[in-house]
Amino acid sequence: MSQAEKTTSPNLHEQVLSLRQDLQIRDQLVQQLSEELFRLIKQPSPLQTEADFIAKQSQYKQLQAAQQLDSCREEINHRDIEIAQLQSSMQDLSERNFFLEQLVQELPAVYQQRFAARLTPIRQKLAMLQQENRQLHAKLESVSYRLAVKTRFADQVEFPNFSESSKPD
Repeated sequence: MSQAEKTTSPNLHEQVLSLRQDLQIRDQLVQQLSEELFRLIKQPSPLQTEADFIAKQSQYKQLQAAQQLDSCREEINHRDIEIAQLQSSMQDLSERNFFLEQLVQELPAVYQQRFAARLTPIRQKLAMLQQENRQLHAKLESVSYRLAVKTRFADQVEFPNFSESSKPD
């Protein structure tokens, strides 16, 4: 997990908790406002217009609080979705990281196998060439020996001596 993911995940979690606390506070305020509104409506007041104004103001505040509550819930849902996506992404990246680590660990063996596979035909060819070289060297030695033997016999050949006595007159 990268450093950014480590810091982002706790920050998102803290923000979600903070938003949930805000929602609870707003829920309490809405409850208090509705109780106050109910109390004002139940008790008749001599100044009905002032009560109407307060009731309308209370309703407006309730409506505003409900809208804020909906907005906060929407934000929480959005953050929850974002957290789920980040967790899924983190899981995918962790799996990919694990796969890549395994691949890196296997690379020396793979390269060694491939090198050995490429080296085998070269070794066979080298062995064949060395064998052929030995055979040719042996033939050369044999031919050299035979030539030497023939040359030695050729030096020993006696040519007839034609002396003057055998000359016809």
